[in-house]
Amino acid sequence: MVKRVMSWVLAVAVAITIASPGQAQVLERVIEREDPDEISDLLSPFYIVTKPDGEGPFPTVLLASGCDGPKDNMRMWADVLKDIGWASVQVDSHTPRGYNEFQLWRLICIGQVLPGAQRAGDLAVAMADVAKMPFVDADRMALLGASHGGWSILDLFALAGEDRRPYGLTRWPNGPQPKDLVGAIPLYPYCGFLSRASEVGWTADVPMQFILVDDDLITDEDDCLAVIARMRIAGRPIEAVIIENATHAFDQTERGFVSPLEFSQEATDQAVKIVQDFLNGL
Repeated sequence: MVKRVMSWVLAVAVAITIASPGQAQVLERVIEREDPDEISDLLSPFYIVTKPDGEGPFPTVLLASGCDGPKDNMRMWADVLKDIGWASVQVDSHTPRGYNEFQLWRLICIGQVLPGAQRAGDLAVAMADVAKMPFVDADRMALLGASHGGWSILDLFALAGEDRRPYGLTRWPNGPQPKDLVGAIPLYPYCGFLSRASEVGWTADVPMQFILVDDDLITDEDDCLAVIARMRIAGRPIEAVIIENATHAFDQTERGFVSPLEFSQEATDQAVKIVQDFLNGL
């Protein structure tokens, strides 16, 4: 009961906090930077590996959840990937930091904690870790991120193109960098003013498959379409599909009881085929 009351108090408190365009610069200055080895020690006990039968090496996708932490859609995507011969590693940025307690993930959802440019560091560290796993084909690695996870993927690419470290890292880790990936799949990502990608784009010529939602009330798809248009002009290899008659996080059944979002099997099936076709073409 105490936890529930505290979670509602926190939700009310943060609901009146409005992100500002200068917030990204403030967060970059105040976020404590850590060595990638420290981040690896934090994250690696929580990596969830799913792989086809056999020893491999397998092409491998790193999975990044939305702002509410790993839910059943990440498990679903892991199974989808396994069915087409890809391994996956879920990268949980929430549980190791206690962000699932007292619904602290709500702070992530409104951009006050763990912005995409910081969580990009988790992905960079995880890429280096995963490349060393014996079942992984380090020359065929890709990323899939839902919502906040998609934002983090795009900011990873943007920061690398600027030759800037992700917020929270003292240095880039040894291992693959975004330019070494074979593909990336931003799934209904955030592309608003707190996003580095929306401001500067990216330079790596890595194929990307965007999956957006029409009239997305959580992450405005028009922001992403504007970024996509600019990056196509710059020559980046990008495909984009807009799914209609679905809400943000259409592939996720686990959600809060007051959530306006809805699971859609039809939209999920459409997204699964898009992802499978994209990966099979790499």
